[in-house]
Amino acid sequence: MKIIIIGAGRIGTNLAGELAREKHSVVVIDSDPERLERISQSMDVLAMEGDGTRQKLLREAGIASADMVIAVTSSDEGNILACMIAREYKVRTKIARVRDHELSAPDSVLAPERIGIDLMIHPELEAAREIIRLILHPSAFDVMEFFDGKVEILGVRLTRESPAVGKTLQELGSQMKALPYRVVAIARGDQTLIPKGDQDLQADDLVYVITQRAAAYEVFNLTSRLIKVTNNLMIYGASRVGLLVAQGLEEVRHFNAKLVDPNPLYTRQAAQRLRETLVVEADGLDLDALAAEGLIDMDAYIACSDDDENNIVTSLVARHLGVPRTITLVDRRHYMPIIRTIGLDVAVNKHVLTSNAILKYIRRGNILSFSQIRGIDAEAVVYSVVPKARITRRPLKDLDLPRDALLGALRRNGDIHIPTGDTQVKAGDEVMVFSLPGARRKIDSWFD
Repeated sequence: MKIIIIGAGRIGTNLAGELAREKHSVVVIDSDPERLERISQSMDVLAMEGDGTRQKLLREAGIASADMVIAVTSSDEGNILACMIAREYKVRTKIARVRDHELSAPDSVLAPERIGIDLMIHPELEAAREIIRLILHPSAFDVMEFFDGKVEILGVRLTRESPAVGKTLQELGSQMKALPYRVVAIARGDQTLIPKGDQDLQADDLVYVITQRAAAYEVFNLTSRLIKVTNNLMIYGASRVGLLVAQGLEEVRHFNAKLVDPNPLYTRQAAQRLRETLVVEADGLDLDALAAEGLIDMDAYIACSDDDENNIVTSLVARHLGVPRTITLVDRRHYMPIIRTIGLDVAVNKHVLTSNAILKYIRRGNILSFSQIRGIDAEAVVYSVVPKARITRRPLKDLDLPRDALLGALRRNGDIHIPTGDTQVKAGDEVMVFSLPGARRKIDSWFD
């Protein structure tokens, strides 16, 4: 496909790299020459400098023959305008990144279907949804949904007291035969392992488990003797993300939630929009002020201001005061690997989430979904199995599949299955594969 990406920020760069690796013809347009230079040196794309809403530049970029336009600049208006121009050139797929999630409301005069945009993606809304998923799964540091939410990948940390520590996956499986789950990856130190049956589990391992949604809490029993519960939580930052998290939690169920922000204007606006959340004006960097607001009694602390450093520091303050769980919003991707190193639990990055959401939407053919896994060098891909695909020839145990890949779940006629060695994939199945990036091309060949 010929794809034009307008905007070479974090989202655009991530998309360009992934799509170029898949051998698409990618053109990247941005007004910043330094960004374009970095992209040109690191990936096989055509970089063009200029305003992505200028019709002359778009014509030079080949918009008349483009299959897709993805507008991900920092300007909502510019992204919408670029997609509207693309519509006039009969571009088949048009995607716009916008901050104002109310534009997607059915009654909005700029609703996507009214102006010909196929997908309007909202980074702040994606981040808020991710944070809410994590709050609703307090024993997990990562939660990903597949197959319309019927299957989840849960990231859990093993402690020395975890019942699974010291056992191999084979031993664990023999004890829990009735439980529909599979360990699909282990992060140990700097290594990411796609495990086999003889792989042992150790304290401090970060374990990624795929399971049916209904069995999630039973999976937590494998990793901890005590299931965590979140009732009281503090949100730092009356940002777009902070407000969306608070509003989302009010809709899901009742929490004792407190929203803290040092800006009196932001707190007044938040108090007008929130019904059940207590809004407080306080400095998140002031340990005494947070303690006075009851931080030591919280089950979770969510830092989602617009400042990465403040989010990290206030999360460290919360951990110092004994808060069991921290969720930290970071804008810069290079902060994500250090979060656990410095003693915090989870980092959420809206640019990675937005890229994943766009990639899920634009995948066509036999790839139904694609997700990069937070914090480790791995990815999850859902394939639609076509007739006569190599994967259908024999049971899984008799296939020479790449060592760094593992089939995690399968949907057949609407039913979810956790595959075993005896499972034989059939045409029409939908299969979720968990793998290291180096195995991706080999895995693709099994589904062609």
